[in-house]
Amino acid sequence: MRIRESNVIVKKPRKDMLRVALLFPSTYEASLSNLFVHMAYYFLNKYSDIYVERFTLSNPQRSLETKTLLKNFDIILTSLPFELMYQDFIKILILNGIEPLREVRGLGKPLIIAGGPAVTANPLPVLDIVDAVIIGEGERLLEELSKLVPYKDRPKEILENLMSLSEVLSGWYPKDEVIKYYVEDLDREFYPIIQIQSDVEPVYGKGFLMEVSRGCPHLCSFCLETHVFYPYRFRSYGNVKKMIYEGLKENSLNRVVFYSLSFFDYKYSVKLLEDLITNGVSFNVPSLRLDTLSSEKVELIKAGGQKTVTIAPETLSDRLGCLIRKKFGYELVKEIVKCILSKGLNVKLYFIIGLPGESLNDVMLIPKLINEVIKELGIKGKRIHVTVNPFIPKANTPMQYYPMERIESLRNKMKLLTNLLPRDVVDVDTYDPRWATIQAFISLGDRELSKLLVLWAKYGGGLSGWRRAVKELSYDVSYVFKPRDPHAELPWSFIDLGLTKYLSNSYLAISSCID
Repeated sequence: MRIRESNVIVKKPRKDMLRVALLFPSTYEASLSNLFVHMAYYFLNKYSDIYVERFTLSNPQRSLETKTLLKNFDIILTSLPFELMYQDFIKILILNGIEPLREVRGLGKPLIIAGGPAVTANPLPVLDIVDAVIIGEGERLLEELSKLVPYKDRPKEILENLMSLSEVLSGWYPKDEVIKYYVEDLDREFYPIIQIQSDVEPVYGKGFLMEVSRGCPHLCSFCLETHVFYPYRFRSYGNVKKMIYEGLKENSLNRVVFYSLSFFDYKYSVKLLEDLITNGVSFNVPSLRLDTLSSEKVELIKAGGQKTVTIAPETLSDRLGCLIRKKFGYELVKEIVKCILSKGLNVKLYFIIGLPGESLNDVMLIPKLINEVIKELGIKGKRIHVTVNPFIPKANTPMQYYPMERIESLRNKMKLLTNLLPRDVVDVDTYDPRWATIQAFISLGDRELSKLLVLWAKYGGGLSGWRRAVKELSYDVSYVFKPRDPHAELPWSFIDLGLTKYLSNSYLAISSCID
């Protein structure tokens, strides 16, 4: 892998250094857009006796910095934002000759620590693979690791020290309850002003990564991230502005890539964008909540150099909108889509099919709206992008109690929907229901799933590898198609995200939307 990078930390490795492998089990391009990668890299590397080096799917065996083998590090620190990344993580361990099952491997070096939204919601599927899981946000873990250099050759003592943190879970030292850690005041925490720059284009394009807020005030009932990152917090305007202009200067950039689950809920968002436009700085805002948009805000986005606005209505049915807490109404969605297109911008829309209580009429509203917009505006050329995903029940959300729709039914709905959209004007992406179902299996899985995940990775991953592993272990995967009792204890109920009673109460409340 030949790349050119700037802002890379170069140190001469020493025997007394704590050497940390920062493993992001996705593409190199994706790692450049992951804020935690930059945060961990620069926070820990500011200590002279710690050296953090990076690994990705693009360089799974040797570090980018010194070409050191993964197995020769003291600690492997990995971020697992999504369930399907587990198999790539395990495959990297196997490729490096590192036994993936914790008890077979034994407690030694490298000590493997995992974090991220997916494992925060339900760590059980990886609990017998990694040595420790971090529940919640990673700032306090990084601070604790910086104090553990004297124990670099004693992994057992490193782990024992980490177990004092309420958010650390380990199969070696079981706990009855694990309490999520979250940063109360974002302004007080370390933020990577200097960030890795590369000649390779990151997933969200080149720009200074700026997290203006964390969490989301809306708590959409299907959304994993809004519950994992609860409560909603935001940075002060003065601090954000200061960091942006310092970051642009330090990284020789003139573009900002914003991090936020709902950007226009940030109360200084308009003021901030106006300032950037005045100073000739371009920007990219992420997927936007539809009811926070207006004609004036769309104009700001356009003035900032963005070509496509992404919105996620998810459904056009009032009944299902009530269920998922995104009840916008058909006419409002149509109005916003027309507003975006009429200003010369492209639009990308995300929809979910297979929601509980969904009818075929609900699905048919999607092509109805798109075709009406095309006709009323006379759209030509591919300016509308529609992405359709199956509903995937996720652990530690109110919709964890609902079953997933069967694969064949989802396929039929997707085929119908795709056939009703004019492909000369609309780009359509549909997510394979088979992969969606595997996501649900993992998200709602227990500790027994660890062995299945390892065998799946040994068979090369993929759908055929999954089927082979499931068959060999006689694993019952039917649980994702069955409802769960909101009054019963679920395998991951011991994980305290600060929302325990809310989840079942919210489920009962939203169920009335489709009764």
